[in-house]
Amino acid sequence: MNTKKTTLVLFLLVGVMISSCNLLKGHSANKDDTALAGTWVLNYITGPRIAFEGLYPEKKPTITFDLDKNEINGNTSCNSFGSAIVRDNDKIKFDNPLSTMMACPGNGEATFVSTLLKVETYKVNGDTLSFYTDGIEMMRFAKQ
Repeated sequence: MNTKKTTLVLFLLVGVMISSCNLLKGHSANKDDTALAGTWVLNYITGPRIAFEGLYPEKKPTITFDLDKNEINGNTSCNSFGSAIVRDNDKIKFDNPLSTMMACPGNGEATFVSTLLKVETYKVNGDTLSFYTDGIEMMRFAKQ
């Protein structure tokens, strides 16, 4: 009788272990985690009819990913900001960023934040990070 119970318990434990391994496969880290981590400097943004250098004449926006905390921080070229992020493979969503409130000349900051909030997917290719909306590249960054 004890042998049957022991065998049954062992089969159940093995079954649970196999199921656990299969569940973990579905929740593994995103493949671009190490490539995405770190600080990136904006070098292209779509939309405005003003040259990139005109939007950001003194300082380019930056974004730094902290993937352990699922958040970003950076600078809009004028104010510091931070936001939570949600990622699933190549999909990414930014929460409304919290930022400092200095008065900023021009439209660079507003363009950066509004475009960031529209981003749906991303792709890392070497030292280039691109953000997309509906398959169209919206922003491009270089690794710092």
